[in-house]
Amino acid sequence: MFRIRSIWTGALCLFAWAGLLGCEGFGRSSDAASPFLWRDQPGSQIDLLHQGRPLLRYLYAFDDSTPERREATYKPYHHVLDPAGRRTITKGPGGLYTHHRGLMIGWMRLTWAGKEYDFWTMGRGDAQIHRAFLEQTALPDRATAASRIDWVTADGMMLIEETRSVTVHAPDERAYFTADFVIDLKAVNGPVDLNGDPEHAGFQFRPTQDVAEQTQDGRGRAHYTFHREDIDPQVHQNLPWAVATYDFEGRTYHVQHMTHPDDPRPWVYSAYRDYGRFGSYFKRTIPNGETLRLRYRIRVVEGEAPTRDQWQGAYEAYVTEE
Repeated sequence: MFRIRSIWTGALCLFAWAGLLGCEGFGRSSDAASPFLWRDQPGSQIDLLHQGRPLLRYLYAFDDSTPERREATYKPYHHVLDPAGRRTITKGPGGLYTHHRGLMIGWMRLTWAGKEYDFWTMGRGDAQIHRAFLEQTALPDRATAASRIDWVTADGMMLIEETRSVTVHAPDERAYFTADFVIDLKAVNGPVDLNGDPEHAGFQFRPTQDVAEQTQDGRGRAHYTFHREDIDPQVHQNLPWAVATYDFEGRTYHVQHMTHPDDPRPWVYSAYRDYGRFGSYFKRTIPNGETLRLRYRIRVVEGEAPTRDQWQGAYEAYVTEE
Protein backbone atom coordinates (compact mmCIF):
# COMPACT_ATOMS: atom_id res chain seq x y z
CA MET A 1 0.00 0.00 0.00
CA PHE A 2 1.34 3.36 -0.93
CA ARG A 3 1.31 6.50 1.19
CA ILE A 4 1.15 9.85 -0.54
CA ARG A 5 0.54 13.15 1.14
CA SER A 6 -0.42 16.50 -0.29
CA ILE A 7 3.12 17.85 -0.40
CA TRP A 8 2.28 20.10 -3.30
CA THR A 9 -0.53 21.76 -1.33
CA GLY A 10 1.73 22.14 1.66
CA ALA A 11 4.32 23.92 -0.44
CA LEU A 12 1.69 26.39 -1.55
CA CYS A 13 0.80 27.05 2.04
CA LEU A 14 4.43 27.76 2.90
CA PHE A 15 4.51 30.30 0.12
CA ALA A 16 1.29 31.76 1.48
CA TRP A 17 2.89 32.14 4.92
CA ALA A 18 5.73 33.99 3.25
CA GLY A 19 3.23 36.33 1.61
CA LEU A 20 3.98 35.12 -1.90
CA LEU A 21 0.72 33.25 -2.56
CA GLY A 22 -2.72 32.83 -1.03
CA CYS A 23 -3.27 29.32 0.32
CA GLU A 24 -6.97 28.54 0.72
CA GLY A 25 -7.55 31.81 -1.12
CA PHE A 26 -5.26 30.91 -4.01
CA GLY A 27 -6.82 32.23 -7.22
CA ARG A 28 -9.88 33.42 -5.32
CA SER A 29 -11.93 36.46 -6.23
CA SER A 30 -15.31 37.41 -4.88
CA ASP A 31 -18.01 40.05 -5.07
CA ALA A 32 -19.13 41.56 -1.79
CA ALA A 33 -22.72 41.46 -3.07
CA SER A 34 -22.58 37.79 -4.03
CA PRO A 35 -25.10 35.45 -2.37
CA PHE A 36 -22.50 32.67 -2.80
CA LEU A 37 -19.86 31.78 -0.23
CA TRP A 38 -17.21 29.04 -0.18
CA ARG A 39 -16.70 27.59 3.32
CA ASP A 40 -13.71 25.31 3.75
CA GLN A 41 -12.83 22.69 6.33
CA PRO A 42 -9.12 22.46 5.42
CA GLY A 43 -7.98 19.00 4.43
CA SER A 44 -11.53 17.62 4.45
CA GLN A 45 -14.27 19.35 2.47
CA ILE A 46 -15.47 22.63 1.07
CA ASP A 47 -19.13 23.71 0.91
CA LEU A 48 -20.70 26.21 -1.44
CA LEU A 49 -23.44 28.21 0.26
CA HIS A 50 -26.12 30.25 -1.51
CA GLN A 51 -27.90 32.75 0.71
CA GLY A 52 -26.55 30.86 3.71
CA ARG A 53 -27.71 27.40 2.57
CA PRO A 54 -25.26 24.73 1.39
CA LEU A 55 -25.83 23.70 -2.23
CA LEU A 56 -22.70 21.74 -3.12
CA ARG A 57 -20.05 19.88 -1.10
CA TYR A 58 -16.65 18.79 -2.39
CA LEU A 59 -15.04 15.96 -0.40
CA TYR A 60 -11.30 16.09 -1.03
CA ALA A 61 -9.49 14.39 1.88
CA PHE A 62 -6.96 11.65 1.17
CA ASP A 63 -5.79 9.45 4.04
CA ASP A 64 -4.25 6.00 3.60
CA SER A 65 -3.23 5.56 7.25
CA THR A 66 -5.67 2.64 7.65
CA PRO A 67 -7.63 0.50 5.17
CA GLU A 68 -10.85 2.05 6.47
CA ARG A 69 -9.65 5.63 5.98
CA ARG A 70 -8.27 4.80 2.56
CA GLU A 71 -11.63 3.38 1.43
CA ALA A 72 -13.37 6.52 2.67
CA THR A 73 -10.99 8.91 0.89
CA TYR A 74 -9.55 7.23 -2.23
CA LYS A 75 -11.42 9.52 -4.62
CA PRO A 76 -12.61 13.15 -4.42
CA TYR A 77 -16.25 13.73 -5.37
CA HIS A 78 -19.11 16.23 -5.11
CA HIS A 79 -22.30 15.97 -3.11
CA VAL A 80 -25.51 17.80 -4.02
CA LEU A 81 -27.63 18.96 -1.09
CA ASP A 82 -31.39 19.29 -0.81
CA PRO A 83 -33.03 22.73 -1.30
CA ALA A 84 -32.87 23.42 2.44
CA GLY A 85 -29.18 22.53 2.62
CA ARG A 86 -29.74 19.92 5.34
CA ARG A 87 -29.14 16.56 3.65
CA THR A 88 -27.14 15.33 0.72
CA ILE A 89 -29.28 13.82 -2.03
CA THR A 90 -26.21 11.92 -3.25
CA LYS A 91 -24.32 8.95 -1.81
CA GLY A 92 -21.01 8.76 0.07
CA PRO A 93 -18.90 5.73 1.17
CA GLY A 94 -20.55 2.48 2.23
CA GLY A 95 -23.92 1.11 1.19
CA LEU A 96 -24.57 -0.57 -2.14
CA TYR A 97 -21.28 -0.28 -4.04
CA THR A 98 -19.14 1.77 -1.69
CA HIS A 99 -17.13 3.25 -4.58
CA HIS A 100 -20.25 5.01 -5.93
CA ARG A 101 -20.03 8.56 -4.61
CA GLY A 102 -22.07 11.60 -5.57
CA LEU A 103 -20.74 13.12 -8.77
CA MET A 104 -17.64 11.16 -9.74
CA ILE A 105 -15.44 10.36 -12.72
CA GLY A 106 -13.20 7.38 -13.45
CA TRP A 107 -12.49 4.32 -15.59
CA MET A 108 -12.32 0.78 -14.24
CA ARG A 109 -9.96 -0.45 -16.97
CA LEU A 110 -7.39 2.24 -17.59
CA THR A 111 -4.36 0.94 -19.48
CA TRP A 112 -0.85 2.38 -19.28
CA ALA A 113 2.44 0.80 -20.40
CA GLY A 114 0.67 -2.49 -21.10
CA LYS A 115 -0.83 -2.78 -17.61
CA GLU A 116 -4.39 -2.26 -16.45
CA TYR A 117 -5.38 -0.01 -13.52
CA ASP A 118 -8.69 0.54 -11.74
CA PHE A 119 -9.62 4.18 -11.28
CA TRP A 120 -13.27 3.33 -10.59
CA THR A 121 -13.47 1.00 -7.59
CA MET A 122 -9.84 1.73 -6.58
CA GLY A 123 -9.73 -1.93 -5.60
CA ARG A 124 -6.12 -2.46 -6.66
CA GLY A 125 -4.70 0.35 -4.55
CA ASP A 126 -4.93 3.10 -7.17
CA ALA A 127 -6.28 6.48 -6.08
CA GLN A 128 -7.37 9.91 -7.22
CA ILE A 129 -5.71 12.44 -4.93
CA HIS A 130 -6.68 16.09 -4.51
CA ARG A 131 -3.53 18.22 -4.48
CA ALA A 132 -4.62 21.85 -4.40
CA PHE A 133 -7.33 24.36 -5.15
CA LEU A 134 -6.54 26.37 -8.27
CA GLU A 135 -9.50 28.76 -8.19
CA GLN A 136 -12.35 29.82 -5.95
CA THR A 137 -14.66 32.62 -7.06
CA ALA A 138 -18.03 33.90 -5.87
CA LEU A 139 -19.90 36.29 -8.18
CA PRO A 140 -23.50 37.54 -7.99
CA ASP A 141 -24.88 34.89 -10.36
CA ARG A 142 -22.43 31.99 -10.04
CA ALA A 143 -19.51 30.52 -8.13
CA THR A 144 -16.57 28.46 -9.38
CA ALA A 145 -13.99 26.19 -7.77
CA ALA A 146 -11.23 24.32 -9.58
CA SER A 147 -8.92 21.70 -8.14
CA ARG A 148 -5.93 19.69 -9.23
CA ILE A 149 -6.33 15.93 -8.82
CA ASP A 150 -3.62 13.35 -9.54
CA TRP A 151 -4.48 9.83 -10.69
CA VAL A 152 -1.82 7.70 -9.00
CA THR A 153 -1.18 3.96 -9.21
CA ALA A 154 -0.66 1.74 -6.16
CA ASP A 155 3.11 1.90 -6.68
CA GLY A 156 3.14 5.70 -6.82
CA MET A 157 3.20 6.44 -10.57
CA MET A 158 1.10 9.44 -11.63
CA LEU A 159 -0.72 8.69 -14.89
CA ILE A 160 -3.15 11.59 -15.21
CA GLU A 161 -3.12 15.16 -13.97
CA GLU A 162 -6.74 16.24 -13.72
CA THR A 163 -8.13 19.74 -13.41
CA ARG A 164 -11.74 19.57 -12.24
CA SER A 165 -13.70 22.81 -12.37
CA VAL A 166 -17.28 23.23 -11.21
CA THR A 167 -19.38 26.34 -11.74
CA VAL A 168 -22.65 26.52 -9.83
CA HIS A 169 -25.31 28.91 -11.10
CA ALA A 170 -27.88 30.78 -9.04
CA PRO A 171 -31.14 28.83 -8.70
CA ASP A 172 -33.75 29.62 -11.35
CA GLU A 173 -37.53 29.37 -11.37
CA ARG A 174 -37.43 25.60 -11.92
CA ALA A 175 -34.01 24.17 -11.05
CA TYR A 176 -32.69 24.82 -7.58
CA PHE A 177 -29.30 23.39 -8.59
CA THR A 178 -27.37 23.80 -11.85
CA ALA A 179 -23.66 23.04 -12.12
CA ASP A 180 -21.25 22.92 -15.04
CA PHE A 181 -18.28 20.59 -14.84
CA VAL A 182 -15.21 21.14 -17.02
CA ILE A 183 -12.73 18.29 -16.59
CA ASP A 184 -9.26 18.31 -18.15
CA LEU A 185 -7.37 15.01 -18.17
CA LYS A 186 -3.67 15.22 -19.08
CA ALA A 187 -1.52 12.15 -19.71
CA VAL A 188 1.77 12.98 -18.00
CA ASN A 189 3.89 9.81 -18.20
CA GLY A 190 2.99 8.21 -21.51
CA PRO A 191 -0.23 7.54 -23.41
CA VAL A 192 -3.25 6.39 -21.39
CA ASP A 193 -6.17 4.32 -22.65
CA LEU A 194 -9.49 5.09 -20.96
CA ASN A 195 -11.44 1.86 -21.04
CA GLY A 196 -14.26 0.17 -19.21
CA ASP A 197 -17.98 -0.19 -19.78
CA PRO A 198 -21.06 2.03 -19.35
CA GLU A 199 -21.61 0.94 -15.75
CA HIS A 200 -18.04 1.28 -14.55
CA ALA A 201 -16.62 4.37 -16.20
CA GLY A 202 -17.25 7.97 -17.20
CA PHE A 203 -18.83 10.90 -15.37
CA GLN A 204 -21.71 9.62 -13.27
CA PHE A 205 -24.24 10.58 -10.60
CA ARG A 206 -25.23 8.32 -7.72
CA PRO A 207 -28.30 9.16 -5.60
CA THR A 208 -28.37 8.68 -1.85
CA GLN A 209 -28.20 5.13 -0.47
CA ASP A 210 -31.83 5.53 0.62
CA VAL A 211 -32.90 4.97 -3.00
CA ALA A 212 -31.15 1.57 -3.09
CA GLU A 213 -32.80 0.62 0.21
CA GLN A 214 -36.22 1.69 -1.09
CA THR A 215 -35.66 -0.43 -4.17
CA GLN A 216 -34.76 -3.47 -2.08
CA ASP A 217 -37.91 -2.91 0.00
CA GLY A 218 -40.04 -2.81 -3.14
CA ARG A 219 -40.81 0.89 -2.72
CA GLY A 220 -39.58 3.83 -4.80
CA ARG A 221 -37.34 3.05 -7.75
CA ALA A 222 -35.44 5.44 -9.95
CA HIS A 223 -36.80 5.84 -13.46
CA TYR A 224 -35.45 7.66 -16.50
CA THR A 225 -36.50 10.14 -19.16
CA PHE A 226 -34.75 10.74 -22.50
CA HIS A 227 -35.11 13.23 -25.34
CA ARG A 228 -37.37 10.81 -27.26
CA GLU A 229 -39.93 8.27 -26.13
CA ASP A 230 -38.35 5.41 -28.12
CA ILE A 231 -34.84 5.67 -26.62
CA ASP A 232 -33.11 2.54 -25.35
CA PRO A 233 -29.87 3.68 -23.66
CA GLN A 234 -28.37 0.23 -24.12
CA VAL A 235 -28.78 0.58 -27.89
CA HIS A 236 -28.71 4.27 -28.78
CA GLN A 237 -25.51 6.33 -28.60
CA ASN A 238 -24.67 10.02 -28.18
CA LEU A 239 -27.85 10.84 -26.26
CA PRO A 240 -27.77 14.56 -25.42
CA TRP A 241 -29.10 14.03 -21.91
CA ALA A 242 -30.81 11.69 -19.48
CA VAL A 243 -32.96 12.41 -16.44
CA ALA A 244 -33.13 10.20 -13.34
CA THR A 245 -36.16 10.64 -11.08
CA TYR A 246 -36.21 9.34 -7.52
CA ASP A 247 -37.86 9.92 -4.14
CA PHE A 248 -36.03 10.85 -0.95
CA GLU A 249 -37.53 11.85 2.38
CA GLY A 250 -40.97 12.45 0.90
CA ARG A 251 -39.70 14.65 -1.95
CA THR A 252 -39.18 13.87 -5.60
CA TYR A 253 -35.95 14.82 -7.36
CA HIS A 254 -35.30 14.97 -11.09
CA VAL A 255 -31.61 15.02 -12.06
CA GLN A 256 -30.72 15.96 -15.63
CA HIS A 257 -27.26 14.83 -16.75
CA MET A 258 -26.16 16.62 -19.96
CA THR A 259 -23.17 15.73 -22.11
CA HIS A 260 -21.68 18.50 -24.21
CA PRO A 261 -21.67 17.74 -27.98
CA ASP A 262 -17.92 18.46 -28.15
CA ASP A 263 -17.14 15.50 -25.86
CA PRO A 264 -15.53 12.36 -27.35
CA ARG A 265 -17.86 10.20 -29.45
CA PRO A 266 -19.44 7.78 -29.32
CA TRP A 267 -20.61 8.14 -25.75
CA VAL A 268 -23.15 5.88 -24.07
CA TYR A 269 -25.53 6.61 -21.20
CA SER A 270 -25.84 4.02 -18.48
CA ALA A 271 -29.32 5.04 -17.33
CA TYR A 272 -31.41 2.05 -16.34
CA ARG A 273 -30.43 0.92 -12.82
CA ASP A 274 -33.34 1.17 -10.39
CA TYR A 275 -31.09 2.44 -7.58
CA GLY A 276 -30.29 5.48 -9.72
CA ARG A 277 -26.60 5.42 -10.64
CA PHE A 278 -26.39 6.91 -14.14
CA GLY A 279 -24.07 8.82 -16.40
CA SER A 280 -22.12 9.15 -19.63
CA TYR A 281 -19.20 6.95 -20.72
CA PHE A 282 -16.77 6.68 -23.65
CA LYS A 283 -13.43 5.10 -24.60
CA ARG A 284 -10.46 7.15 -25.70
CA THR A 285 -6.65 7.22 -25.79
CA ILE A 286 -4.95 10.32 -24.41
CA PRO A 287 -1.54 10.70 -26.08
CA ASN A 288 1.45 11.51 -23.90
CA GLY A 289 1.51 15.17 -22.88
CA GLU A 290 -1.93 15.92 -24.34
CA THR A 291 -5.07 17.00 -22.51
CA LEU A 292 -8.60 15.73 -23.06
CA ARG A 293 -11.35 18.20 -22.12
CA LEU A 294 -14.78 17.00 -20.98
CA ARG A 295 -17.88 19.09 -20.28
CA TYR A 296 -21.10 18.23 -18.48
CA ARG A 297 -24.03 20.02 -16.86
CA ILE A 298 -26.04 18.68 -13.93
CA ARG A 299 -29.46 20.24 -13.29
CA VAL A 300 -31.72 19.26 -10.38
CA VAL A 301 -35.44 20.00 -10.10
CA GLU A 302 -37.42 19.19 -6.96
CA GLY A 303 -41.16 18.52 -7.10
CA GLU A 304 -43.23 18.44 -10.28
CA ALA A 305 -41.43 17.01 -13.30
CA PRO A 306 -40.74 19.26 -16.29
CA THR A 307 -41.97 18.09 -19.67
CA ARG A 308 -39.66 16.44 -22.20
CA ASP A 309 -39.70 19.67 -24.23
CA GLN A 310 -38.64 21.65 -21.16
CA TRP A 311 -35.76 19.26 -20.51
CA GLN A 312 -34.71 19.62 -24.14
CA GLY A 313 -34.93 23.40 -23.85
CA ALA A 314 -32.60 23.32 -20.83
CA TYR A 315 -30.11 21.27 -22.84
CA GLU A 316 -30.27 23.61 -25.83
CA ALA A 317 -29.66 26.57 -23.50
CA TYR A 318 -26.56 24.81 -22.17
CA VAL A 319 -24.96 24.00 -25.52
CA THR A 320 -25.65 27.45 -27.02
CA GLU A 321 -24.18 29.45 -24.12
CA GLU A 322 -20.96 31.35 -24.78
